[in-house]
Amino acid sequence: MPPPPGRNCPKHVSRTSVFQQKRREEALQRQKKGRESKLLILRLQAAATFQEKEQGEPIEEDSNGNTADTLTEQFKRGLTLGEPSRRNDAENGDESLRQSCLRQFMHPEWMTDTPPDMLDNWVVMPRPEGVRCMVTTMGTFTISRRRNGSVLHRFHCSLPGGSLATKASPDQFSVFDCVFQAKKNVYYVMDIMCWKGMPLCDCAAEFRLYWVREKLKESGVLDRKNQKYRFDLVSSHPCTSQGLAAAVQGPVPFVRDGILLAHKEGHYVAGITPLMLLWKDASCSTYFLDTDGSGQLPQYQMVTLTFDGDRHVETEDFPPVRLGSLCDDAIAAHSQALKKGRLVKFTIQEQGIRIVDGEPQSADLHFQGLANQRKGRADSISKILFQYYARAGRISFDLLLQSVGASVDHAPVEVMES
Repeated sequence: MPPPPGRNCPKHVSRTSVFQQKRREEALQRQKKGRESKLLILRLQAAATFQEKEQGEPIEEDSNGNTADTLTEQFKRGLTLGEPSRRNDAENGDESLRQSCLRQFMHPEWMTDTPPDMLDNWVVMPRPEGVRCMVTTMGTFTISRRRNGSVLHRFHCSLPGGSLATKASPDQFSVFDCVFQAKKNVYYVMDIMCWKGMPLCDCAAEFRLYWVREKLKESGVLDRKNQKYRFDLVSSHPCTSQGLAAAVQGPVPFVRDGILLAHKEGHYVAGITPLMLLWKDASCSTYFLDTDGSGQLPQYQMVTLTFDGDRHVETEDFPPVRLGSLCDDAIAAHSQALKKGRLVKFTIQEQGIRIVDGEPQSADLHFQGLANQRKGRADSISKILFQYYARAGRISFDLLLQSVGASVDHAPVEVMES
């Protein structure tokens, strides 16, 4: 097995700090131009009322006179908050409720460098291991949905609109981004998108974290130990060496799966955002490196990319990063199945990833076949780079701590060794 790039690899392979910082700055600029959270609220409201209809319960109108039928049609048309969809228009029109739900979550980029303003403008929190889900309370019941849109649980809770005791009108619903840990039957609340009909997606992350903490305390849901499913908060810390140590090594009531770093001004947007970063190593995550179906580390790094309809394959980022193209044999062998937006599997072999002036330009891709389309989205460039460096053993908590100290000088720093 040829070793992945390590200490003796060319320095330009890991020097992507300028590239990543540019992406963060562009994301902040897009936030200022886009104020579309009402579209997300309509979709989520449609999902909840759609489920009511499936159960044969009465369908009420919201304050704007929309019924479940009209809202569901808007939902199925694939309206998306934030970044444009990577699917074509024809596919958007046929998307199911489950496929559309998948596109509502905000996904972090993987951390391959430290932002220059990390100490001043970022917070860090431990990331629970479990099922990522969206919890919606509406009317008199609570629904949690997995990332693929399938229902995880239907239950009652003491949140507003979550039970008969806390009944609320259909437009007074709340939506939370959670991680569910089955062993304890606990929903760990990571973020909030809407509270009692008030959209919060366009609010800064620092405010959202404060708001959800205070409102959950006021509701009393954190004190209800006798409920079938409990709710709990995840603590956040400033991005100092002490804060990072608390997030990575401090005591927590759950199994940890890395840490999340959030830009204080970041909005909740659907899709991948560079204003939320994921970092992990073997000390704080069971799933540090991607493994195959048998749980073994494969010889070569596996990646999933999107076919653009014209030979090329790209990451799921906005804008996407083109890493290569399909050979004639692969296109001929899968001509019927290869359509724009299809997910395709590759390995990255000996030549690795080619980076020019800090930006990934191409990769030594070897076609492995069509990916499982249920995955729903391709890999991001940050995940590909993080896994690339991690396989080389160049990710460690000590390096992360060193980079925090260096960020005082407001210079981007790699979080892996050159």
